Amino acid sequence: DDKAKGETPAEQSFIDSVVSSVNSFADSVQQFDLTAWVRGTASKLFSKESEKLEPLLQAFVREDGSLDLDSVNVPPREEVVKMGGELWARLNGVPPGEEAPGRNMTALKEVLSADEVMRALDAEVTRARRRVEEEERRRCAVYE
Repeated sequence: DDKAKGETPAEQSFIDSVVSSVNSFADSVQQFDLTAWVRGTASKLFSKESEKLEPLLQAFVREDGSLDLDSVNVPPREEVVKMGGELWARLNGVPPGEEAPGRNMTALKEVLSADEVMRALDAEVTRARRRVEEEERRRCAVYE
């Protein structure tokens, strides 16, 4: 017997009650089939979601299975292209309604060629390329 000495009958009764409740709970947990509960719950959720989705699908799926894009009010291609361009600009840090400087290559080259630092860097890159070409010619000459 795990009963401690010196407990009053009321304390002992309370402890026995708690132990009994814990044992009962443990037994019910052991008998609980979690996998079946998850499957049942998922099945119920899926059926509810498919009930919500079905009317939406019927709105723009024809009987032959093809899509009725006219009923969905798909915007014209030009609007889709414009929205895509605006989204891409925003992703690249251009606020809506503003034109980014140098958005096309010609404008970008003009901006870069007007900058003194960029011209100096371009000259340095050109010199470095020439040195690489010269060293490659020397290397090839060694092996000939």
